[in-house]
Amino acid sequence: MTPVDGPFVEDSTNAGDTVATSTANDPDGGDITYTIDDTTNYAIDASTGTVTLTAAGAAVVNGGGNLPDFTVTAASTTGQTSSATANVNPADTIQMSH
Repeated sequence: MTPVDGPFVEDSTNAGDTVATSTANDPDGGDITYTIDDTTNYAIDASTGTVTLTAAGAAVVNGGGNLPDFTVTAASTTGQTSSATANVNPADTIQMSH
């Protein structure tokens, strides 16, 4: 996953703002589908892996709160899966761990 550059800004964050972009490939050529474990604060485009904020996630930032961590899972049509967790720190910047 690649996080966006720069933190989210209180009172200036909107639903649909990009949080991170996930990428994966299947060496066998299968299609990849992305899912996310926190659908309250985040949305993910199942085809592209782009993670965005929901209205609830934007409200957390705009209210001065911290966003929770989230995990993205990439699954191929050949049955392979891989996950990565984004650790959102108190400054609302995103760090990735596998």
